[in-house]
Amino acid sequence: MRAIPAGPLMGLPSWLRSTRASVSVEFVIGSILLLTVMAGGIDLYRIIDARSIGSRAANTMADYISLETAPTGAHLDDLAKFSYQNEITVPSQAAFVVSAIERPRTKGASPVVQWNRKIVVGPDSPPPPAALADTCGRIGSSRGPTTLPTEFAIEPGELVLVVEVCVKLLPQAFVSGGILPDGVFPSLVYQHRIVPVRGHLLPAEPS
Repeated sequence: MRAIPAGPLMGLPSWLRSTRASVSVEFVIGSILLLTVMAGGIDLYRIIDARSIGSRAANTMADYISLETAPTGAHLDDLAKFSYQNEITVPSQAAFVVSAIERPRTKGASPVVQWNRKIVVGPDSPPPPAALADTCGRIGSSRGPTTLPTEFAIEPGELVLVVEVCVKLLPQAFVSGGILPDGVFPSLVYQHRIVPVRGHLLPAEPS
């Protein structure tokens, strides 16, 4: 019987090893990419959900405040803690900025900020930074006439309370540990709620 030349088959084991190594590398890379996409999708959903959470917290805070004619500072602090504990159920820090605003009936008159109060809440460790509230409000902390953002539609003669909420998601809120959100998605969400004042007087500034 005539023997099959060995020359063409000599490189087969090497080719098989090279192919297996290439497949293994491609599998590892593909797995990493797949896990990254999955983590990114879950983290994106968490951020979208945080916007809904912030909106509920703003609504809860505003609804309770609108029932008060003279809320105290301690009462507002308790309301912020209540809203945080019951509405903001993800690892996060939050800032609440409550402002009392009057828009005079005079044509062309600017809205007037009568008072505002800033509150930060979050887990005991790490404690929430006060700077979170300083950068949260879009109305500003100074009293007197102000220029409001376009989304704050306040008609002449209106007396309103504005509750602004900023939710800063902590790294442990994300599957990726915050790596993707910090580089791809924003981890800070903002929401606000405007409620008309009951009666004809703004609540007195909380003490």
